[in-house]
Amino acid sequence: MNHLGWYSFIRTTKTNITKNATMIKLKMILPLVILSLGLGTAYGSTPTGQEALSWLINSKESPASPATAIKFVQASKITLLDGEEAYLSGVEFEDAPRNSWAGYILIRPKIRQSKILPYGGQSNSYRIHNTYYKDNPINVIEINSASSGQGNIDGVKYMVVFKGFQAQELAMGDVSSTTGEYIDELNDTDCKTGDNIQTFFNVMPYDPIIIKTHLTSNACENLAPKDFKTKTDLIPIIIR
Repeated sequence: MNHLGWYSFIRTTKTNITKNATMIKLKMILPLVILSLGLGTAYGSTPTGQEALSWLINSKESPASPATAIKFVQASKITLLDGEEAYLSGVEFEDAPRNSWAGYILIRPKIRQSKILPYGGQSNSYRIHNTYYKDNPINVIEINSASSGQGNIDGVKYMVVFKGFQAQELAMGDVSSTTGEYIDELNDTDCKTGDNIQTFFNVMPYDPIIIKTHLTSNACENLAPKDFKTKTDLIPIIIR
């Protein structure tokens, strides 16, 4: 749904967050190395899409039909907690159910294995944040799960680090939208009973702290800033 007031406020809020982040030396890190695995061309140790599919250790979990009908959208080189270089790729599963067409595959050329991750649904986008933990550089990955139905959207953002194929979730936040209750007298939904929820994450580049900003409002259009509730939390990164 197109809630103009909501998105206008989101844009303004994101701008303010960025300005504040600059003041405290926050930095939003985009994926480091972008490549197209779907092209099937390897450079050095970079795996091709065909290799990544042949290395899958959990192909039975693919919702694609057939299971290996997987399109690699883009991939980024990441560093696992033990220093191993790997690739995270957003993927599309062909002929999959509506709430299962997108997802992620973690590719580990060193051991010639890849794995479909338990995230996605209707999302295959991600962001890579760089920071330090106990004086060592680490990648914190912002990854998503999403689904929709009957006009409503339900999603969760996760902040994770990878120890091998195992993801440790450091923080999470809701992303959802509901239209509200249907009112017979209005012959429509009541936007005041609906809600919009958004979560934004940043990571301090030199301190192991995640900044989580949570925004909520009802589902009406043309909302004023006073109609939004904002909450910001500082979450220390603790790796088990």
